[in-house]
Amino acid sequence: VWASNDGVVMIKDRYVHTGNTVVIDHGHGVVSLYCHLDEYANIEVGQKIKKGKPLGTMGMTGYAGGYHLHWEHRVNNIQVDPMEWTK
Repeated sequence: VWASNDGVVMIKDRYVHTGNTVVIDHGHGVVSLYCHLDEYANIEVGQKIKKGKPLGTMGMTGYAGGYHLHWEHRVNNIQVDPMEWTK
């Protein structure tokens, strides 16, 4: 799993529902979440990160029925379709 864009690692933690989770702050109220990771890459909270930098490996931690990546984007804490940001 790789960073979708440049930013700063805001969260690298394990949660009951989302399992191993990384959140990147891209600035201007835009954040991306990467959930259910199996393992984390060598990253730390507060670290600046570049687009394409490894964040971890896909997994099924938390409440997950199988291996997958829950990839989410939020703008001012409102969920938006991350695919709209990749075009």
